[in-house]
Amino acid sequence: MLSLSCVDPWPEGSVALEEEVVTAAAQAEERDSGGSVCLDDSLTSLQWLQEFSILGANGPQQQVQVHHHLHHQQQPPHLFGRQGSSDAPASPLAGDPASIGTPLTPGKPTAAAYSRMQSLPGIVAHGHCPDEVDYKTNAHIKPPYSYATLICMAMQASKKSKITLSCIYKWITDNFCFYRHADPTWQNHVVVVSARQQQLWLSDDSCSEDNNNNNNNNNMPSNKSVSDAPITQFINCRILRDHKLQRDDLWVREGKILNPEKLFFDEQGYADERVDCEGSIIAPGFIDVQINGGHGVDFSQASDDAGSGVSFVAQKILEHGVTSFCPTLVTSPADVYHKVLPQVKVHDGGRHGAGVLGLHLEGPFISVEKKGAHPEQFLRTFRSGAGSLDDLMEAYGSLDNVAMVTLAPELSGSQSAVRELCRRGVAVSLGHSVANLSQAEDAVRSGASFITHLFNAMLPFHHRDPGIVGLLTSDQVPAGRTVYYGMIADGIHTNPAALRIAHRAHPSGLVLVTDAIAAMGLPPGRHTLGQQVIEIQGLHAYVAGTKTLSGSIATMDECVRHFKQASGCSVEEAPEAASLHPAQLLGVSHKKGNLDYGSDADLTLLDDGLNVRATYISGEEVWRKGS
Repeated sequence: MLSLSCVDPWPEGSVALEEEVVTAAAQAEERDSGGSVCLDDSLTSLQWLQEFSILGANGPQQQVQVHHHLHHQQQPPHLFGRQGSSDAPASPLAGDPASIGTPLTPGKPTAAAYSRMQSLPGIVAHGHCPDEVDYKTNAHIKPPYSYATLICMAMQASKKSKITLSCIYKWITDNFCFYRHADPTWQNHVVVVSARQQQLWLSDDSCSEDNNNNNNNNNMPSNKSVSDAPITQFINCRILRDHKLQRDDLWVREGKILNPEKLFFDEQGYADERVDCEGSIIAPGFIDVQINGGHGVDFSQASDDAGSGVSFVAQKILEHGVTSFCPTLVTSPADVYHKVLPQVKVHDGGRHGAGVLGLHLEGPFISVEKKGAHPEQFLRTFRSGAGSLDDLMEAYGSLDNVAMVTLAPELSGSQSAVRELCRRGVAVSLGHSVANLSQAEDAVRSGASFITHLFNAMLPFHHRDPGIVGLLTSDQVPAGRTVYYGMIADGIHTNPAALRIAHRAHPSGLVLVTDAIAAMGLPPGRHTLGQQVIEIQGLHAYVAGTKTLSGSIATMDECVRHFKQASGCSVEEAPEAASLHPAQLLGVSHKKGNLDYGSDADLTLLDDGLNVRATYISGEEVWRKGS
């Protein structure tokens, strides 16, 4: 937040506003000797703004002086001159009687204000009368205000008690077309902050031709920070943060998203590199928690080189905005699990491909009646109904790199298995099941938190017993818990009307999944999925010789676009269903699935049609369209 520290006087030479001076206290006409300065107000509110004066300079080298001091308990003079008891916004120029009590009009200052500005060559650009130019629409003429004046105008126009640097940038670009098209380095000259003794100082480059022809590096602080790592600033973008698109810049260092206020105020840091996003939406990187393979690779095939297959797919899905995923194995013989699982490790993403958050084991503890494309001969039940750890270990061999297990909650002993898996940090999903609502609610109370591909491979919704689908609106879900559900929004697995019903019933729980199989990215024909032969016909993937759907061939970005179109959801909700919600499901939302400060800089750059323009992992570009 932009605020003023009053602990010590500013050191001589720390502020130079060429041909204009912002001065306080030295020009004070009145002081409340009996009053006291509230530390919180002085440091964080805009109260100090009302107590400054912008005055004509006596010479080009005059310095800003601040003498109001907390220890002296003095009140600084009013900004733009004393306004008495008026609460109306003040004129941007001191002593302008025609403007006192008149709100600021950024596009066209008053004639009286212009007359006053003529005495301030640092404020008025030569040859342009403000009344003759509409700066809000004119991109060719630089506004006749110094950066210090623009900052004060932005702060005065703010209706909030605090204002961030990004808000100042936005106000300037909203009101002055010139800065929307200018080199973004102008932002560096708006506010440069010294961390020493909590002092704020403003750097203003004059309108002189000499100053405009250099990089003004003499006015910039050293990039002195707690880290020598380079800082990247993503500009000209809309950031998906807090469930809305915000016109702001995104700052990244060492693979993490930075808080720019701390960067400026605490470290005097600024960007080493800028990435012009050309108006793109920056969304968190997509996370696919159910993907069986792709590009000819089937994760459920026993292989001595299973890890390489996962890595190959991980690299291919970067172009679809996926930065993390859960390789998924369908029901398989025990020897397949025992061979594949140790080879697929949890690891971070990078240029080599999307990161692996853990395996998703879909089966073999599922219902025969709703097996779908899973081979019946390899299905399992819990011995003696105990749901013991021995049953899980016998089937899988190890749970070390497992993130999620899908099982049918109606199986005897399943509740015990749910508790055991959750105790080990493995998320439990309900699917391929004929469970009724009561059985599903019991599983949720035991710790289950996800529904595998809602509507598919489960009892259809019935008004007397909605089955697993009823969890979306159940009042038996423990307080503070969220039941998430996967949706294959490929236009094949789920009718748009059903998708809309689910989304409107429980929007915060919807998780987009591809359920993609090895045929994703391949031409029509026959391919494998685990132990089954799959046939691709158009956009459909069937068990060969049947009309049983067997996964999809959709990509995640296709699912995001179809979800938005079919559901009518907002442009913010669609990417969040592929990023924030899966991260919350897996318990990694403290670092993935959002653009919060401190989170991993896994980014998907999208155009307005939600097509992927570029993908970044840990702030590093790993794929770009056309590259």
